[in-house]
This record gives sequence, structure tokens and C-alpha cells, in this order.
Amino acid sequence: TDPEQDNMAYQAALISQSLAAEQTKPVIPSISLILGDIGQFSRIINLPFTPVTHESLPVKAAPGQLTANEIMATRLLTKILYGKQFCILGHNIDYSVSPQMH
Repeated sequence: TDPEQDNMAYQAALISQSLAAEQTKPVIPSISLILGDIGQFSRIINLPFTPVTHESLPVKAAPGQLTANEIMATRLLTKILYGKQFCILGHNIDYSVSPQMH
């Protein structure tokens, strides 16, 4: 497949969703996946369903498949996903009675 055509199809889907939303019509979500090595980026931008392999497996299940770490790193670098920071509020565990209860 031609990457330019793939990008055009993706842009057309975004325009379609935008027009439907403006006209208060239901937006039908699109799920797309391009197979093979050429389709690796489609695996990265496909947030709901991302076929992945685990890096400790000896072989990939399909050509073009990426590990979860590769996909997440690329999503962060391309700003498809933004990193999140979490904090814990509260007292130190030393104040908890939980260890004595168990």
C-alpha cells in the first residue's frame, strides 16, 4: 500500500467524524490496522486495539508487529500520548495499623 493513500484515508475519516459531530449526527468510530512492516504506524495510532508482541517471545506473531514498549515509546515521542505523573498523598506507611492487622 501507499503510505500517502493511507494518510489520506485517515484524514478523510477525521473529516467525516468532524462533519458528523457538527451536524449532531452520531460519530461512528473507526478502527483501522494496516498489516505488515508498512503498517507499523497504524499500530501506533490505533489506541483502542493495538496488537502487540512481548519482547521476550522468540518470534513475532505477524510481520510488522511491535512490542508494547516500542509502541508506548513511539506514542510518547510523537506526542500521541502524553506522559502522566502521579503522586500519593497521605501519611507514611509507618502510621498505618494495617501491618499489625495482618
